[in-house]
Amino acid sequence: MVLVTGASGLIGSHLLAALIKEGHDCLALKLTNSDLQYIKRHFKRNFGGLEEFNKITWHTADLLDLEEIKEAVKQADHIFHCAAMVSFFSNDSEKMKKVNIHGTRYLVNLAIEYNVKKFVFVSSTSSIGGQAHNHDITEEDKWMPEEDNSNYGLSKYLAELEVWRASEEGLDVAIVNPSIIIGPGNWESSSPVIFNRIYKGLNFYTPGSNAFVDVRDVVSIMLKLGFGPVKNQRFLVCGQNLSFKELFSMVATKMERPVPKMAAKTWMANLAMIVENIGSFFAGRTPFITRETVANGFREVTYSSEKVKNEFNFEFTPIEQSVEHTIEVFMHDIQNKA
Repeated sequence: MVLVTGASGLIGSHLLAALIKEGHDCLALKLTNSDLQYIKRHFKRNFGGLEEFNKITWHTADLLDLEEIKEAVKQADHIFHCAAMVSFFSNDSEKMKKVNIHGTRYLVNLAIEYNVKKFVFVSSTSSIGGQAHNHDITEEDKWMPEEDNSNYGLSKYLAELEVWRASEEGLDVAIVNPSIIIGPGNWESSSPVIFNRIYKGLNFYTPGSNAFVDVRDVVSIMLKLGFGPVKNQRFLVCGQNLSFKELFSMVATKMERPVPKMAAKTWMANLAMIVENIGSFFAGRTPFITRETVANGFREVTYSSEKVKNEFNFEFTPIEQSVEHTIEVFMHDIQNKA
């Protein structure tokens, strides 16, 4: 039995579909209020219906409830830990640390207790930090606490320490550190929101850069690690380094929407952040633009995936193809809503 946490998210939904396609028995962890419409939509696209989706065994559990997750872990031979709280809003930082760090601690401890064969942890490039480095960041670069790191990055770094500690105690582990993921999912959250924002009209781009990767490539590497001999290593999974201007222009052009032409200045981003915070307060939602997202948008970082390419003789999907695939699904979903 393969246990997948965060099963209704962007990576989790694509991973489950790939596991079912390969014939694995899957146990998927979800929260009580998890919205499964996006994963059902993904399965309908890939399998033509919900017959394959119905093969999944769903288990409702909070990562911070030891007894609830114990019931799932004791059934598992392999665990793919995709679940995480992702927020760049300072008010969420303490809750996020509890979910990401303590939840991972509970899982690896139970995995040791119940002799799980392999534990694959989805981390993030943000757990490495790296903006002070003047080179393509690799797996050898270390977390630098003196940098202006995000609370999310800190939570994933500390969660990684729990995984490495478990490996010292005998659990076979592997860590993937994806960059910004491109792929169809919930258009109102996570990285797919980029496509929604550009479709609705986006005039500005931030002058920073980052790496981007197709969600299908992330899943492919996870499967190789989960069921292959490589263990106790981390792999950066980053398809292509691009500026935000390049990515936004690519998405807008292929959507036949106006290309963002104005580079945001720091004062403009800070003003937008203030306006967003006021609007979010009255709407009762988490702000999309925060101090951390502004900092990330202006930061120039590049990453190397040479290790994963060499280890698995792997070729990444060109981001242009990833964008085209995601837009095709996005437009289909938009038209069906209408």
